[in-house]
Amino acid sequence: MITDKGRNIMNNRKEHKAKTNASHTSHAEGAVNIEKSLTVIEKLTDQLQSIIERETKSLEDHDIEKFVQYQMEKARLAKNYEIEAQKLLSVREKLREADEDLRKRVKKAQESFLESSEQNAAILMRRQISAQRLNERIMGAARQALSGEDIAYTAAGKKTNSVRKTLSSGAGSTI
Repeated sequence: MITDKGRNIMNNRKEHKAKTNASHTSHAEGAVNIEKSLTVIEKLTDQLQSIIERETKSLEDHDIEKFVQYQMEKARLAKNYEIEAQKLLSVREKLREADEDLRKRVKKAQESFLESSEQNAAILMRRQISAQRLNERIMGAARQALSGEDIAYTAAGKKTNSVRKTLSSGAGSTI
Protein backbone atom coordinates (compact mmCIF):
# COMPACT_ATOMS: atom_id res chain seq x y z
CA MET A 1 0.00 0.00 0.00
CA ILE A 2 1.46 3.34 -1.10
CA THR A 3 0.86 6.35 1.11
CA ASP A 4 0.43 9.93 -0.06
CA LYS A 5 3.99 10.64 1.04
CA GLY A 6 5.24 7.70 -1.04
CA ARG A 7 3.33 8.93 -4.12
CA ASN A 8 4.85 12.41 -3.72
CA ILE A 9 8.34 10.96 -3.53
CA MET A 10 7.73 8.82 -6.63
CA ASN A 11 6.27 11.78 -8.55
CA ASN A 12 9.22 13.98 -7.55
CA ARG A 13 11.63 11.31 -8.77
CA LYS A 14 9.79 11.02 -12.10
CA GLU A 15 9.85 14.81 -12.55
CA HIS A 16 13.55 14.97 -11.69
CA LYS A 17 14.32 12.13 -14.10
CA ALA A 18 12.35 13.85 -16.89
CA LYS A 19 14.19 17.15 -16.31
CA THR A 20 17.56 15.39 -16.21
CA ASN A 21 16.86 13.52 -19.43
CA ALA A 22 15.74 16.72 -21.14
CA SER A 23 18.92 18.56 -20.13
CA HIS A 24 21.11 15.67 -21.25
CA THR A 25 19.28 15.48 -24.56
CA SER A 26 19.70 19.18 -25.33
CA HIS A 27 23.38 19.06 -24.31
CA ALA A 28 23.97 15.92 -26.35
CA GLU A 29 22.43 17.60 -29.39
CA GLY A 30 25.14 20.26 -29.27
CA ALA A 31 23.26 23.07 -27.63
CA VAL A 32 26.39 25.23 -27.49
CA ASN A 33 25.50 28.86 -28.01
CA ILE A 34 28.28 29.85 -30.40
CA GLU A 35 27.72 33.60 -30.16
CA LYS A 36 27.70 33.46 -26.38
CA SER A 37 30.89 31.39 -26.28
CA LEU A 38 32.61 33.71 -28.76
CA THR A 39 31.57 36.71 -26.65
CA VAL A 40 32.97 35.02 -23.54
CA ILE A 41 36.20 34.20 -25.42
CA GLU A 42 36.47 37.84 -26.51
CA LYS A 43 35.97 39.08 -22.95
CA LEU A 44 38.42 36.55 -21.48
CA THR A 45 41.02 37.44 -24.11
CA ASP A 46 40.71 41.12 -23.20
CA GLN A 47 41.02 40.26 -19.49
CA LEU A 48 44.05 38.06 -20.14
CA GLN A 49 45.67 40.85 -22.13
CA SER A 50 45.06 43.29 -19.29
CA ILE A 51 46.62 40.85 -16.79
CA ILE A 52 49.62 40.26 -19.09
CA GLU A 53 50.19 44.01 -19.43
CA ARG A 54 49.99 44.51 -15.64
CA GLU A 55 52.29 41.52 -15.13
CA THR A 56 54.80 43.03 -17.57
CA LYS A 57 54.65 46.34 -15.70
CA SER A 58 55.23 44.57 -12.37
CA LEU A 59 58.30 42.86 -13.88
CA GLU A 60 59.61 46.19 -15.11
CA ASP A 61 59.05 47.67 -11.64
CA HIS A 62 60.61 44.60 -9.93
CA ASP A 63 57.37 44.12 -7.95
CA ILE A 64 57.45 40.37 -7.38
CA GLU A 65 54.44 40.39 -5.04
CA LYS A 66 52.16 41.83 -7.73
CA PHE A 67 53.74 39.57 -10.34
CA VAL A 68 52.78 36.47 -8.32
CA GLN A 69 49.28 37.86 -7.76
CA TYR A 70 48.86 38.36 -11.52
CA GLN A 71 50.14 34.84 -12.18
CA MET A 72 47.31 33.39 -10.08
CA GLU A 73 44.71 35.57 -11.80
CA LYS A 74 46.12 34.68 -15.21
CA ALA A 75 45.87 30.96 -14.41
CA ARG A 76 42.21 31.34 -13.43
CA LEU A 77 41.36 33.25 -16.60
CA ALA A 78 43.30 30.81 -18.77
CA LYS A 79 41.33 27.90 -17.30
CA ASN A 80 38.03 29.66 -18.09
CA TYR A 81 39.30 30.40 -21.59
CA GLU A 82 40.17 26.73 -22.08
CA ILE A 83 36.66 25.68 -21.04
CA GLU A 84 35.03 28.03 -23.57
CA ALA A 85 37.48 27.02 -26.30
CA GLN A 86 36.60 23.36 -25.73
CA LYS A 87 32.92 24.22 -26.16
CA LEU A 88 33.68 25.90 -29.47
CA LEU A 89 35.86 23.03 -30.63
CA SER A 90 32.92 20.69 -30.15
CA VAL A 91 30.98 22.68 -32.77
CA ARG A 92 33.85 23.95 -34.92
CA GLU A 93 32.03 23.18 -38.17
CA LYS A 94 29.30 25.66 -37.18
CA LEU A 95 31.69 28.52 -36.31
CA ARG A 96 31.41 29.93 -39.84
CA GLU A 97 27.71 30.49 -39.18
CA ALA A 98 28.48 32.83 -36.26
CA ASP A 99 28.19 36.60 -36.59
CA GLU A 100 31.04 37.80 -38.82
CA ASP A 101 31.61 41.00 -36.85
CA LEU A 102 31.92 39.01 -33.62
CA ARG A 103 34.40 36.60 -35.21
CA LYS A 104 36.49 39.57 -36.42
CA ARG A 105 36.46 41.12 -32.92
CA VAL A 106 37.60 37.85 -31.37
CA LYS A 107 40.39 37.54 -33.94
CA LYS A 108 41.51 41.13 -33.31
CA ALA A 109 41.46 40.56 -29.52
CA GLN A 110 43.57 37.42 -29.94
CA GLU A 111 46.10 39.22 -32.15
CA SER A 112 46.40 42.03 -29.61
CA PHE A 113 46.80 39.47 -26.81
CA LEU A 114 49.54 37.71 -28.76
CA GLU A 115 51.44 40.99 -29.11
CA SER A 116 51.20 41.65 -25.35
CA SER A 117 52.27 38.06 -24.64
CA GLU A 118 55.37 38.48 -26.81
CA GLN A 119 56.34 41.65 -24.91
CA ASN A 120 55.80 39.80 -21.64
CA ALA A 121 57.94 36.87 -22.80
CA ALA A 122 60.73 39.26 -23.80
CA ILE A 123 60.88 40.88 -20.37
CA LEU A 124 60.73 37.47 -18.67
CA MET A 125 63.73 36.41 -20.76
CA ARG A 126 65.61 39.59 -19.78
CA ARG A 127 64.86 38.91 -16.10
CA GLN A 128 66.11 35.33 -16.45
CA ILE A 129 69.35 36.48 -18.10
CA SER A 130 69.83 39.09 -15.35
CA ALA A 131 69.33 36.45 -12.66
CA GLN A 132 71.87 34.16 -14.34
CA ARG A 133 74.44 36.97 -14.55
CA LEU A 134 73.90 37.84 -10.89
CA ASN A 135 74.33 34.19 -9.93
CA GLU A 136 77.57 34.00 -11.95
CA ARG A 137 78.94 37.12 -10.20
CA ILE A 138 78.09 35.75 -6.76
CA MET A 139 79.65 32.39 -7.54
CA GLY A 140 82.76 34.09 -9.01
CA ALA A 141 83.18 36.17 -5.85
CA ALA A 142 82.78 33.05 -3.70
CA ARG A 143 85.38 31.19 -5.78
CA GLN A 144 87.78 34.08 -5.46
CA ALA A 145 87.25 34.26 -1.71
CA LEU A 146 87.98 30.55 -1.38
CA SER A 147 91.03 30.55 -3.63
CA GLY A 148 93.29 32.09 -0.96
CA GLU A 149 92.16 29.83 1.87
CA ASP A 150 93.49 26.34 2.32
CA ILE A 151 92.23 25.88 5.85
CA ALA A 152 89.16 23.83 6.56
CA TYR A 153 87.62 22.26 9.61
CA THR A 154 86.60 18.66 10.10
CA ALA A 155 83.31 17.60 11.60
CA ALA A 156 85.13 17.36 14.95
CA GLY A 157 86.26 20.98 14.63
CA LYS A 158 89.95 20.31 13.90
CA LYS A 159 91.86 22.32 11.27
CA THR A 160 92.86 20.52 8.09
CA ASN A 161 94.49 21.54 4.81
CA SER A 162 92.38 19.37 2.51
CA VAL A 163 89.72 21.74 1.29
CA ARG A 164 87.06 20.74 -1.20
CA LYS A 165 86.53 23.82 -3.32
CA THR A 166 83.03 22.98 -4.48
CA LEU A 167 80.30 25.57 -4.23
CA SER A 168 76.64 25.28 -5.00
CA SER A 169 74.31 28.20 -5.62
CA GLY A 170 71.28 26.02 -5.07
CA ALA A 171 70.10 26.89 -8.56
CA GLY A 172 71.20 23.64 -10.11
CA SER A 173 74.85 24.57 -10.64
CA THR A 174 77.83 23.31 -8.71
CA ILE A 175 81.29 24.79 -8.97
